[in-house]
Amino acid sequence: MNAARILGLLGALTLYACAARAGLDGSLVGGGPDSSVDVGEVTHRVSGCDYFLVETKNGYDLLEWYYGHDPDEGDTIAGKFESYGFHDVVDTTADDTLRVYTEDYQLSKSDALEKLVDACK
Repeated sequence: MNAARILGLLGALTLYACAARAGLDGSLVGGGPDSSVDVGEVTHRVSGCDYFLVETKNGYDLLEWYYGHDPDEGDTIAGKFESYGFHDVVDTTADDTLRVYTEDYQLSKSDALEKLVDACK
């Protein structure tokens, strides 16, 4: 196993531990604003499309899968993904990591579904 893979797994384990400490509700007891972990459930996937929706306590997030584990509907995603850009997150259901790009976040369900349809055209 190469050093990059080992470092990636260590990072994933750290995120997984943070999610477990957060009780999968997105907030750590006694933690500051930088210690929270975003947690949500994959609610919508479109076959043949890299975009998917994750429902969090703040609404729906439109994420684009880049590499790593490809999550399924019903999987729980944990990490810091509720901001624009690239993020390495953990699928706690599959106990595996993936890289995503946050296209948009904290959307209503109707706005999220519309953006998903547009992204998957």
